[in-house]
Amino acid sequence: MHPAFILVGFWALAFISPCLALLLLNIYANLIDYDFMLHSLGKEAILAGICSLIEAASIWAVATYLPGAARALIVPAMVVFVIYLLAHFEDWNKYDPGLVLLFQLVIGLVAMCLFGGHLGAAVIIVIVFAGALAVIGAIAKAL
Repeated sequence: MHPAFILVGFWALAFISPCLALLLLNIYANLIDYDFMLHSLGKEAILAGICSLIEAASIWAVATYLPGAARALIVPAMVVFVIYLLAHFEDWNKYDPGLVLLFQLVIGLVAMCLFGGHLGAAVIIVIVFAGALAVIGAIAKAL
């Protein structure tokens, strides 16, 4: 298969991840009455497209040319963190881009477990993450 098709496939999967992460984080923020501001749908889609292209190109490069350098993927994650931080500089605090990346990481882990046929691991990840969110939400509601 041509490498460009593989890159486009990675980009499509990587585009779904931040969109779903922002959607789930927005729902969670509404449940705990946290002020999580998003731009318009078009601006957020463009931002997610740019960030997902960075992530997809990085994963593609590591998977294709440097399979032993998976630790290098922290660099594009930091770049995406800075992009979200600068794009929402006035709206978000300094922890919100990290929350987006955390939600995106959990979505990616669950998707990898499901595609790999490890349903039990995916369920465990979802239960642990939901439990952690419940504890954080209870603490946030108490404050």
